[in-house]
Amino acid sequence: MLMTGSPLRRSGASRIFGVALALAVAAVGAAWFYFWSLAASQTEAVLTSWIAQEAQVGRQWSCPQRRIGGFPFSVEVSCPALGFEGAILDRSFSGSVGSFRAASGVFDPQRVEIRIEPPFTARTHEGDHFSLQWRHLQLQIEGGSEQAPRLTLDGAGLALTGSTAAGAPIEAAAETAQATLAPTPGAEAAQEVSITLKGVTAPPLSNAFALRAPLDATVSAVVVGAGLAGSGDLFDRVERWRVEGGRIDVKSARLVSGTAELKATGSLYIDEGRRPRGELDASLRGLDPVLRRFGVNPGLIAAGSLLTSLLKGPPAKEEAPQAIHLPLRVADGYVSIGPIRTSLRLPALY
Repeated sequence: MLMTGSPLRRSGASRIFGVALALAVAAVGAAWFYFWSLAASQTEAVLTSWIAQEAQVGRQWSCPQRRIGGFPFSVEVSCPALGFEGAILDRSFSGSVGSFRAASGVFDPQRVEIRIEPPFTARTHEGDHFSLQWRHLQLQIEGGSEQAPRLTLDGAGLALTGSTAAGAPIEAAAETAQATLAPTPGAEAAQEVSITLKGVTAPPLSNAFALRAPLDATVSAVVVGAGLAGSGDLFDRVERWRVEGGRIDVKSARLVSGTAELKATGSLYIDEGRRPRGELDASLRGLDPVLRRFGVNPGLIAAGSLLTSLLKGPPAKEEAPQAIHLPLRVADGYVSIGPIRTSLRLPALY
């Protein structure tokens, strides 16, 4: 009988194979951990870049207990308590966010999804305070630390409450809210902005414009001009943008409240009085109560729309017959619909 090998030889070969396999697994594990560490550093760099950009415009975010995890297939950066100190519009606030968790895939570390837990509370030294609650709120950041990122915000069940130092209530809510800010392809000094709001309620807004139903809004625009970028107070940057000829090209805007609807396209900018100025091609439907609120006779507006249609041709087929088509102008703060200047005057923005 032939022997193919002694048990001792087979045992030695098995040990060598086992050791080699263990070394291979260890090498793969070490290489994967190194790869994961690189992805983690890139993810943290994206977050650090965003925090640095916020700091440049006067908003300081702090996370003293930042943790990094998610190994082996994702990268997660979590913060159990996120602090805030900085300007909101023209007021200095300090506050906090419940918590947040930022996650990215190992193979796409420059796409970071941040899940934010409520509430966001803030107050001023003068006594203004507010609290923002939500059911869902997520921020997505796409882009490396060397380029302007694409920001996408997605929220649901938002409710804002609070009061001013004078005791005036702050109250607003929205069923859903989405917003996107992204660099315009092929343009160095332009940002594409899109905003979609559904089920917005705000008593001051409803009272001012005689709205009887929640508001839905969709806006798509391009902000042209580089002055908004860089460091400094918000209004200082807006002023720099204004002086350098910045403008907002409204590609489409649609506001709906019940049977009332406004559609518009055009361009707006800020004049020397720091008020909005420009002209929009507008389509109005069911806005008679709003027009009367500002001292405008809807019959005159309808007559002006008819004249405009005769000069420019009939409205597009998809427009209902009752839609009124007229230019909407803003000059010296006053809003004009067609040839009629309303009593509505917009205040200086800053």
